Amino acid sequence: RLFVNVQMHVTLLMVATIYHLLAALNVHWLCGLDLPSAALAVAGVVWLHVFLKSLGDLAVLSYLNLGINVTLCGAVIAQTLRHPPATSPQRDIVVPDALSV
Repeated sequence: RLFVNVQMHVTLLMVATIYHLLAALNVHWLCGLDLPSAALAVAGVVWLHVFLKSLGDLAVLSYLNLGINVTLCGAVIAQTLRHPPATSPQRDIVVPDALSV
């Protein structure tokens, strides 16, 4: 039981670290901040979730996160439809030389 709890928390910590780094890179590219400042800004915003008292409060945050993801997905689909590639992509099931891809 202890091993399962430790493994669960280590996995959550690794996933949170990856999301934090990805968010910091996005803030760095979008806002022009240097990377350490972007990481600190993301950490400051994310740190506020420790003040949420219940799972209901976290559910509101999850719905907000879901709305942002759906909006971004819609924006990517709209831009893909508005700006199709100049050449049609080539689809090969098996490629004899893996380095040629």
